[in-house]
Amino acid sequence: MSFFKRYVDAEYAADWKLVLDALLKPVGGPYLLKCNVSLSDLPVKVSPLYVECLTLWSRFNTTLPDQVEDIMNEIVCNNKNILVNKK
Repeated sequence: MSFFKRYVDAEYAADWKLVLDALLKPVGGPYLLKCNVSLSDLPVKVSPLYVECLTLWSRFNTTLPDQVEDIMNEIVCNNKNILVNKK
């Protein structure tokens, strides 16, 4: 998962970050990595490499809040646990 650590590191410069920025900008860019995201809910199409990376990231980053305090601290945007009309 060092791939995403380098992506969110502002001091690490690389051309591949520009490509990922362009793909993820409509859904929050690096902020997306802080969300309980489901790729199937995102309105963007990415290459199979990024699909695999984001899928693995979301598996390790997903939380299932069960305490009121945890629920209140959930990020609303791109959260697979908070949907409107199942979207």
